[in-house]
Amino acid sequence: VESLGRIRAYGVGILSKKQATERQKTELNNLITELGDALKFLKIDIKKAGRDAPVIQSALSAAAQNVYDAAREITDLAADILAGRFTMSSHDFFDLTTGEIDKVYAQLHESLLPLCASLLEARIARAENTLYASIGAALLLFLAVIYFTVGVSYAITSNVQSLARSARVFADGDMRERIDLGARDE
Repeated sequence: VESLGRIRAYGVGILSKKQATERQKTELNNLITELGDALKFLKIDIKKAGRDAPVIQSALSAAAQNVYDAAREITDLAADILAGRFTMSSHDFFDLTTGEIDKVYAQLHESLLPLCASLLEARIARAENTLYASIGAALLLFLAVIYFTVGVSYAITSNVQSLARSARVFADGDMRERIDLGARDE
């Protein structure tokens, strides 16, 4: 959109004087080239977005086509200036290019921004679901660690208590006491 505004400003300046120097023609041509490059990148980005979210491909393509059409109208008017045809008044050039720029802004606000907002909301919802799943998995893992820690602690504590009880009985002189730890190791 910035390139469109710059072409509009440069074109109005040239048409107000009804003449263009070679430097002005070169600058206007450079602006048209920059606009073409920006449109190529827009086309690439629209294709990428369509691949990532096929549901919005048609809406994105329609919005992009409107932007391309507006840019073509402005570049066609600028091409007349480059060719040395100053038949249009600067006021008419300004009104026509402003109308096309307004169409682009309307397209952005009516189509592209709501599409972007819905894509962001969907991505945020997926991220929240991932977060909740991660928190749930971490909580389950934490509970499993607590469960096993308590189990090991209980097993060790009960064996130590059994040994202590048997040691007291031995100390009292009863040598018939047997120690049964219930363990299957050495």
